[in-house]
Amino acid sequence: MKKAVILFTIFTFLIQIAYAENETQWGENNEFGNQPEGEVLMDGTLINRDLLEIKVLAKNMTTPVLGIAFHIEFEVENLNFLRYEPGDFLELGGDPIYLVQNSDSDKIIFGETLRREDRFPVGDGLIAKFYFEINEKDDYDFVFSNGVISTLDVVKQDLKNILKV
Repeated sequence: MKKAVILFTIFTFLIQIAYAENETQWGENNEFGNQPEGEVLMDGTLINRDLLEIKVLAKNMTTPVLGIAFHIEFEVENLNFLRYEPGDFLELGGDPIYLVQNSDSDKIIFGETLRREDRFPVGDGLIAKFYFEINEKDDYDFVFSNGVISTLDVVKQDLKNILKV
C-alpha cells in the first residue's frame, strides 16, 4: 500500500510538471545567470523513407538530475507517433518511472523520474528516442516546450537552453 501511494505521488508530480503553463524560451539564460546547468538537445535521423527517429539528449548536466519532463509537439498531418524507447541517462542512477502520453495526437507528454534512494546522474546521455511514421513532406517541425528538470535541491527548474540540432 505504501508503495502504491508513493507511485501515485510521483505520477501526480510528473503530470503537474508536464501540464505546466510556462513555455520554454529558447536561447535565454537560465535563472542561475550565465552558468548553464546543462543542455537538452533534439536530434532527428531518417531511418528509412517513412520512419523518423528523434533523440532527446542531455549534455553537460552539472547538477545531479532527479527527473525530467517536457512536451514535443509535431505536425499530425505529416507524422504519426509510433512509440518511444527509454534512454540511458537516468537509467545510470537506477530504475526510473516513466509517464509518456500522446495527447491530442499532435503532442507527446514525457516525464521520467528516479526515486530518492537512487543515484542521480550528471554529464551526458540519451533521455529517450521517439519514432514517427512519415505520411507526407520531407521537412518536419518539432516544438520542444514545457521543459523542466528536477534535482534534490530544486523540485522544478524550467529548461531554458534547449537547442534543436
